[in-house]
Amino acid sequence: MPYLKPSGYKIPKEVVEHTPDIKKKEAVFTKKNAPFSELEKINGIATKDSVEFNSHFLKDRFYHTHIQPKNIKASYICMPSWEDIVSHFNQKKGRKMYISGIFIIDEKTGKNIGRTFYTFTDKTDKLINNLYERYKKFISKDAEDSLIKELLLNCDEYTKKLLESNIVSDVLHKKRILLQLFLKQKLNNKLSIKEYYNVLTKDLGIKIRFVPMPGYKFNKNKLLFEKEWKE
Repeated sequence: MPYLKPSGYKIPKEVVEHTPDIKKKEAVFTKKNAPFSELEKINGIATKDSVEFNSHFLKDRFYHTHIQPKNIKASYICMPSWEDIVSHFNQKKGRKMYISGIFIIDEKTGKNIGRTFYTFTDKTDKLINNLYERYKKFISKDAEDSLIKELLLNCDEYTKKLLESNIVSDVLHKKRILLQLFLKQKLNNKLSIKEYYNVLTKDLGIKIRFVPMPGYKFNKNKLLFEKEWKE
């Protein structure tokens, strides 16, 4: 028997587009994995490029927004950042959320023009496990012996101190920090859009799917969502 649509139910696009400041600040949404479960906004402090949220309020699905600037020609906007990938690792391991999503918001109109879904593959998991096996012996040693030379080149002092102490005792916590350091080094600003995409998909094995909303298309060359013009 099919489920009946509840009165007043709002589809995800409606919820996202009616969120205050959606054109100006990132937002985080969650929902239950159930028929006609509505998206709920759960973020705290937000800016155009980042957003904080309390993972305690997460349910079965995790989504956040990226704002696509006006008159854009090239950008990483439609792809997960290294921070997004680390966050996905946390949700995957802690809450068994195997797929994360990004709602792409047009800065000019506030419309949700497309969605990017990403997930880890066996290749990604193997890379993370290999990082842990390679560097785990350094993490619990005394400070003077714990320099992880290949990964700490661009590491901030706070993360370095974490790695050099016994505070980081949990295996998943260690893996998360090693993944963070690896990504910060691998995904740098010198990469072109295509190079960035290839690192995510080929080097890291992350599976990415781009889904345009009605009236829009995904430009595979620019890796952007664009309005679909009709003759």
